[in-house]
Amino acid sequence: MVRRDTAAAGVPPLPHDRELFFKLVRVVNLTGRPFVETLARRHRLSLNEWRTMIVLASEPGIAAHEIVEVTGLDKMSVSRAVTALARQGRIVKRDDPLDARRARLELSAAGHRLYEQIGVFGRAREQQLFGGLDAAERAQLEALVDRLIAAIQGQAPEAGAARRRRARADAGLTARSTLVTIDTKWARPSRRIRRPTL
Repeated sequence: MVRRDTAAAGVPPLPHDRELFFKLVRVVNLTGRPFVETLARRHRLSLNEWRTMIVLASEPGIAAHEIVEVTGLDKMSVSRAVTALARQGRIVKRDDPLDARRARLELSAAGHRLYEQIGVFGRAREQQLFGGLDAAERAQLEALVDRLIAAIQGQAPEAGAARRRRARADAGLTARSTLVTIDTKWARPSRRIRRPTL
């Protein structure tokens, strides 16, 4: 077995048990582990499929690329999740009235029932995770995490292009709204949404 000498290469070995980045990774892994070990097998549902359902439960009618932005998952993972959920009858796809190439997604009746069933578990996990923090500590943690997310998104190579695409889309929507009647079920207010943890 060849041991890579990172110190000789100028890269000190990471103290993974103390490194903040690895602690964040560990929190994510420990949070998702009970789902994988119990609910995933019972309901034949992957963790990425569940996270997609969480988004659709609170933001019905969004497109797959918006789920990518909200969750931070890569496009292929979201595409696989959407395909599996549609095949299982847990989501439905509807035509976008403004873009025939794009599908709008929402939970089916079966999807809503499953979401409510698993959501109880998710809320219990959230309480277990944050129960030791008071309101001020939780608000501080949330603010710090928001800053981390903003920093990461700002560094992503596609971030600038994505912002420009959104700006063009918003401009196009404003112009087209004077010419067509938009189904109001797709109009979603910008808001902070509380979702079950997982």
